[in-house]
Amino acid sequence: MGSAYILLVRSKEGGESALASELKRLLRDNEAKYGFVLREVHSVQDVMTYIPELRDSALVVLFILSQGTAPIVYRIVGLKKPILLVAIEKRIHFAEVLSIAAFLREKGFKQQKIIILHTPSSLGPLTNYLIAAKYVKQFKGIRIALLGRHSGPESSIEFRYDQLLSTLEAEVRVHSISRILGLYRRVRSDEIKNMVASMLKIPRRNVSPGSIDKGCRLYWALKTFAETTRSSALAVSCSEFEELPIHLALSFLAMDRIPALCGNDLPALFSAVILQTLSETPVAIARPVNVGEEEVIVASSSPPLLGSMYYSFVMTEEGPKVSMVPGEGELVTLFRVSGDLKTMHIIEGRTAKMLESVESPDPTTIRIRTNKSPEFLLEEPLGANYAMAYGWLGDQLEAMKLILGVDKVLRA
Repeated sequence: MGSAYILLVRSKEGGESALASELKRLLRDNEAKYGFVLREVHSVQDVMTYIPELRDSALVVLFILSQGTAPIVYRIVGLKKPILLVAIEKRIHFAEVLSIAAFLREKGFKQQKIIILHTPSSLGPLTNYLIAAKYVKQFKGIRIALLGRHSGPESSIEFRYDQLLSTLEAEVRVHSISRILGLYRRVRSDEIKNMVASMLKIPRRNVSPGSIDKGCRLYWALKTFAETTRSSALAVSCSEFEELPIHLALSFLAMDRIPALCGNDLPALFSAVILQTLSETPVAIARPVNVGEEEVIVASSSPPLLGSMYYSFVMTEEGPKVSMVPGEGELVTLFRVSGDLKTMHIIEGRTAKMLESVESPDPTTIRIRTNKSPEFLLEEPLGANYAMAYGWLGDQLEAMKLILGVDKVLRA
């Protein structure tokens, strides 16, 4: 089954035009790359034939290639799948697309969007939606593990997670910290010997070799737990680990593409899984600590060690952590979905030197110069934690809006 289905929709009377032939060649050339399935539809009966396949898709893309196709489209919409209507510029079928979309809107069908291709020889903006559909199929069915007894400000906020869980076909399971501690005690020195040696080569500030060893052991225990429980991400009650260097362990775990955070901010973890799947790289959990006109300063207590960044182990009030100093001008994307899956925040920017006039007691802070004002963080806050990845991924993330049924995207 494909992640998306692209249907070339035209009436039987229309016959195959040069446009249809050109589109078929273009789409056939890209079918394997984006993982979609191409079909031609000429009648309601054709639609009925493909119904079983379409039910399993993340997105249905409709190329309207003739007039009189509305009854075919209305039957497809009955599946309640996200619908992308493609209009080709300066073609007579453009008006047909507008008419169909207006009718669907009047009937209350919100999960639809029109995009325009300026030439039938290029997929243009369609590629972002095909990429989004491909990756949605990958992260559906994720499992989040809640480790320990959770408390704090986030626990007192009642988010509605039902839409988030059902849309992503996800589940949340609660586990005792004692299970992790039991695994920690059983870690053998030979299992982590090479990792400890590698980590001891990284600069340290007031962090002992013993802390590095404990962090590696705790990482090994968490990794073993995640693998045996098939958990995609972890929400951890960090205070229950007492003297163990939990933040170091979470940084090491992030390198294995298992995002984790202290607390129970489930929307942030779902955001991390989404961004990680899309970027195909480990992501960090980052907390905004200041918002300016065209910048945001974030603190990341457990970032993954990757790429050419400069890292060091530093001692903080919360224990040893990883401090990263990215090169100036690194491309960065911050992303978060709301607990009710109605709103997305997307922030793209470049890393910049911390201003000397800005005093920051946290050595894990990073300054990001944004393309636009990120003031919506203050005006329509979604939570304390954001997923952060290197590279600009805003267009693909915004394409997720249609597939996940998000109402609003705020972007900087």
